[in-house]
Amino acid sequence: MKMITRFTVCSLWVVALGLAMATVSSAAIIINDDLNADTSANYTEVALGADHAVTFAFDYSGIVGSAPNTGDASTTGVLITANQTLGAASAATLFHNTPIQANARVTVDMYMGVTGTGGTTEFGSVGIGSTGNTPFTIFTPIAGDGTYFTHTGDGGSSSDWRWSRPGGTNPAAAVPVNNTSPTYLLGGTNAPLYDGVVGLGGNGVAGNIWVTLSIEVQNGTTRIKINGQNVVVGPSIGNADDTLTGGSAPGGLASFSYADVFGSVASPGNSQFGIFDNFVVEAIPEPTSLLMAGFGALGLVGFVRRLR
Repeated sequence: MKMITRFTVCSLWVVALGLAMATVSSAAIIINDDLNADTSANYTEVALGADHAVTFAFDYSGIVGSAPNTGDASTTGVLITANQTLGAASAATLFHNTPIQANARVTVDMYMGVTGTGGTTEFGSVGIGSTGNTPFTIFTPIAGDGTYFTHTGDGGSSSDWRWSRPGGTNPAAAVPVNNTSPTYLLGGTNAPLYDGVVGLGGNGVAGNIWVTLSIEVQNGTTRIKINGQNVVVGPSIGNADDTLTGGSAPGGLASFSYADVFGSVASPGNSQFGIFDNFVVEAIPEPTSLLMAGFGALGLVGFVRRLR
């Protein structure tokens, strides 16, 4: 047993810790869809109105370059359009069919195309913790459940960035956070918070550029990021003005969505659209999981020491 040297013990430390961390890390990925292929069978489309279209395996190379989190320079994703001809509210939300635990993070790359002369304002969203029964529309009508984060491409709304969460009195209902909450998201020219986000356009608007959006819900706190930068840290459950908050958000389905909730049509009709790429959902390990992994590493090294 004297053959077990100090170098061997140190090596075992590294190996044990590495194995423990690898185990935690490998278990964290729940959904990892680069959207290069037609993966529509993995999603359920829930829609509002009749004037919308969803195209999987869409080649967007003629519009924009690869999304920020694309590792192979591919230019394939999902194209969603809404209200291109009928002049009526329309939306499509794609819910991934894999149920998600309560503590999780969803991330997606989103490109809001605005190439015409206006005429309407359209919304792109990412969501988590939903029942999957209702499409996301954050404005007239307000619909959907779970936690979702929405933005416009043209900057034509009084609130171009909005988020909604389970309600303080009814966790199954979505409650848009209003302007009396410290986490309310102002938009347009009134959005100094978003003006400072790296990668956004003028006045914090995200039209015609890639943005990476993420929502992290963990143990009663929700964190929302744009391009990796925190823009919201707030209670996961609460009413509109934060006068009633508390509790952990339920698990559910993760999604991405596109909507036009107005009666007007873009000019020309196909000049506004949403492209989505690199849809990822990760489980967030509980602190106890990491602690147990560390204890496992310590136990292995202690066993080796006893052999010495």
